[in-house]
Amino acid sequence: QHLRDRGYPDDADLVEGESDFLQGRLQQSQDCFTRMTQSKNPLYRSYGYSLLTRLFAEQGMYAEAMEAVEKGLKKDIESGDSAHRAEKLLDRGYLECRAKQYDACLQDTKLALGLDRSLQRSLSAATVLGHAAYYANEDMRERLAAELRSIEAELPKEDLKPLSAVVRMSIHREVLLAESQWQEVLEELKTLRGVNRSQEELRRTRRDDAFYLTEELLGRALSIAAERAPDKPSAKMMREEALTAFETVAEKPGLVWQAAMGFVPGAVNGSQKELEAISYAVHRTN
Repeated sequence: QHLRDRGYPDDADLVEGESDFLQGRLQQSQDCFTRMTQSKNPLYRSYGYSLLTRLFAEQGMYAEAMEAVEKGLKKDIESGDSAHRAEKLLDRGYLECRAKQYDACLQDTKLALGLDRSLQRSLSAATVLGHAAYYANEDMRERLAAELRSIEAELPKEDLKPLSAVVRMSIHREVLLAESQWQEVLEELKTLRGVNRSQEELRRTRRDDAFYLTEELLGRALSIAAERAPDKPSAKMMREEALTAFETVAEKPGLVWQAAMGFVPGAVNGSQKELEAISYAVHRTN
């Protein structure tokens, strides 16, 4: 209310909408983001559509999420905002990935990078393609891995520490995982995670959204490793570790929704779906 009283209604709607989502007030959250799409400021209009996309995706309302993306893309074209148009193309690509429309996902990723090949956009594109490779069949995974290698090779040359190093390392991990080199990814991420840390240290670290990014990729790597495990006990152990990783987001949506536009649409919902699938797999091995 303070922001609204000071004459910043768009900022107020953004903050209140994210807070309403975290408190389960979904209609109020939708109302806030819808008001943003009617803002006089084209930047906030763009934000409004991006946030609506995420709100719908978190509820599994993918048709509505796609409609919000398409409307937002039209507004960004009208305002000449190529950066946020690229962002929405990646949002659409991720929704296409969830719908198993991998060719469309790949095409939208290429279109987005044609508009904006910045470090951050390149990382977002690699994240989308990494998720697609995780779900796709072997033939499609090879095509996705090839595009991931291309993104890695064409990263901007500027050295913006520490962002450049983080982006390069994150994209390389996505490349390795798409190429089924999950052993190397697991070794690196488990070292980074600090598998021998105390529970109190782990609890404190979970407040950091960067920890989510590590845990989500670790969950995918462990799930892939479990499918290739030599025996049922090993597979069960890896799936239980994957459950712990995906719980980071599923049980702490604030890690995502404190800056929702920095994550794929429906990030929390996606982790919840992975939890359900892995829990079922663990149950089958008992």
